Amino acid sequence: MIDTKMYSGFTLIEVMLATAILSFALIALVQLTSQQTLTLSHLEKKAYASWVAENQLAEQLLQNPWPNIGITEGEAKMGGINWFWQITISNTSIEGFRRQDIIIAESKNTSAIYNMSSFFHQPLNKKNTLNLSLN
Repeated sequence: MIDTKMYSGFTLIEVMLATAILSFALIALVQLTSQQTLTLSHLEKKAYASWVAENQLAEQLLQNPWPNIGITEGEAKMGGINWFWQITISNTSIEGFRRQDIIIAESKNTSAIYNMSSFFHQPLNKKNTLNLSLN
């Protein structure tokens, strides 16, 4: 007869079970890391797209403070990516105000990564300044 008190350690089944549990934990960790990488990439693109939209808004204000109604499209490079942008100018229910919707995508045929809306008021005169008299 074998004295079991003499042998110590884990059985084969215990080792296999511990290995299986460890492998499931490592697979979950790899998937989590992969998902975080994808999320970070998406957030980076969204940040670049928001900057493109803000640049387009600034350019619009500088070029024409009272833009014409219609759709304008173009491309801009930011962060090493060529971005497609589309600006839609429309009237509002309030006289003297127009709405501007900016859509930013990686290409013309892909869905928008970033959307921005803004409103313009009609300038008071042709120079877009107030004529104030200090008399």
